[in-house]
Amino acid sequence: MRKIVISIWICVGMMILVLLGSIVFVSEKPLAQVTDTPILFSHTPTPTPKVYEPTLQATESEVYVPMSTATSVATAEATPTKVATVNGYSILNRIDMRSGLPYAMSIELSDGQVIGSTWARAIAFNGTDDIDKVFSPFAGTVYSFQDEILATWIHSGRIDQGELFAFELEEFIIGNIYSPRSMEDGLITIDSLLGSRVTICQAENPDDVTLFDNWNATAPCPGQQVVLDLVAAVLIERESVEEFDTHVLGYFSWINEEYPNAGFDQIVRGDGYMVVTCVGQFYDQRRPDGDDTPSYQFNRLVLGMNVVEEP
Repeated sequence: MRKIVISIWICVGMMILVLLGSIVFVSEKPLAQVTDTPILFSHTPTPTPKVYEPTLQATESEVYVPMSTATSVATAEATPTKVATVNGYSILNRIDMRSGLPYAMSIELSDGQVIGSTWARAIAFNGTDDIDKVFSPFAGTVYSFQDEILATWIHSGRIDQGELFAFELEEFIIGNIYSPRSMEDGLITIDSLLGSRVTICQAENPDDVTLFDNWNATAPCPGQQVVLDLVAAVLIERESVEEFDTHVLGYFSWINEEYPNAGFDQIVRGDGYMVVTCVGQFYDQRRPDGDDTPSYQFNRLVLGMNVVEEP
């Protein structure tokens, strides 16, 4: 068990080092109207990603009426554009992914099966953080950052304290020691996630829940909740993981280019949300020659969702 715990800690540390060491995001312009968005630095400067900030714009169209038949000009009723449901780290002004409040997720499949999560504190990137502490598996946290759309890293696996956030999700995909899935079955299983209804819940009082405990998604949310449609899912296999990890703050565009059939083109900017986690090695998955990557770190899973509720 100690080896598993240490290995998971190393996995998270490596991913976060890539997050901190490979991306540049320097801008004096607030991201989606958030005034204290953290800034990322890198040894190799990269272009600042484009920020899509939805605006409320009322437009009027003037209708010309000849003076011989009318004495006034009619004005069409203003039609406002759709208000974004995801602004900065806020989802529908209910879920705050940088608040530190406990957060949980459930995925209800089309056949009624529910994949749950454990409780973890929602935190967001801050340049002053000690990443090894704030986002270690033992901290009981999920870790958000502003990609082209809001994205959250979630832990998978198990430690002494209990199951980590995405333990059930990973087991659903790769199976367990008693019933492991093949690579082919795993990919079919990932496809079965499409069309699922996702509920995210954030407790208003940290004392109402216990970190690492499972959320009973059939019970009322002890705080605020938001419902989303799962419209995209992709497994980043071992051979592509290194390249994927270098595109933090660019996941969305990279996935759309590299995996055009994964459904990420259905993500609506201003309503979209992504989660990212490690997925272990399938029992029949080939290991590249000379690759000593630990099995738990072998693949990445990215899920894309759209908020379905109105503000």
